[in-house]
Parts: sequence; C-alpha cells; structure tokens
Amino acid sequence: MHKRISASKQQEYDIRHQLSPAEQLKWDRKQAAKKSADAYRRRREQLRKRHERDHALMAAVHTIEDTYGSIADAPAGSPEVTAVRLIVDAQPAPAKPVVTREMAMYYRTYKAIGDQKRATKALGIGIQTLRNAIVAVEENGGLGK
Repeated sequence: MHKRISASKQQEYDIRHQLSPAEQLKWDRKQAAKKSADAYRRRREQLRKRHERDHALMAAVHTIEDTYGSIADAPAGSPEVTAVRLIVDAQPAPAKPVVTREMAMYYRTYKAIGDQKRATKALGIGIQTLRNAIVAVEENGGLGK
C-alpha cells in the first residue's frame, strides 16, 4: 500500500524532477520525431494498400472489358461487377437520412414552438431546411433521448 504524499511534498518532488529548458526542448523534439515517424509509417501503409487495391481494381476492370466489351455493357449483378464493388468497398446508400446536430436542434425548436413558420423565423433558416430536418428526425424514429 502506498502512502499519500502531502501536496507540498508532491510540489517539491515535481520541482526537483522538472526538466531544464534544454532537456525539455530535447524531449519535445524526440516526441515530435516519434510522432512524425509514426505518421510516416501509417501513410506509407495506406499508400501500399491503395497501390495493391488499384492493381486489383484495374485487373477486374480489364476482365469486365474483355468479357463484355465495356463496363457500361456489363450487367449490374454479374460476378465481375460485384468483384469491382467489393474492391472499392462500394456501400449502398443508407435507407434512412442522417440526422445532424443542427437538424436535431431545428427539430427541438420546432417542437417547442409548434409552428413551422414561426420556428423558421426564430431559427433564421428557410422552411425547406426545417422540413428536411423534421422528415429526417421522424424517419429515424425521433431523437431518442
């Protein structure tokens, strides 16, 4: 079990073990170099993955062109087109609209006021913006406090 140190003793310890300005600068530079090296490694890995993906994508596109003559002529459900979609991670559009913070705020204000026209005046936005926010929130089942 550790003994508690009084605040003054802790302060003395901190002062005694504080780095000199030169040591602090050296430590900061070392940390910046580590951070930069990590960022470089991450970026290099991203570029390597992108390079591999681009080669796979071009091979899939060439397969489609060899088989169907053109990408536009390929049927949407064909295995080649599916392969291209998997390579580029094509996600289908979300079924429900996304509710942003602003939309949630507009919706709350509208509910508090109860009238769309007055709510738009109070918020300083257009009626269509408010209606889009109302539709988005209600299609997502409300704000779900």
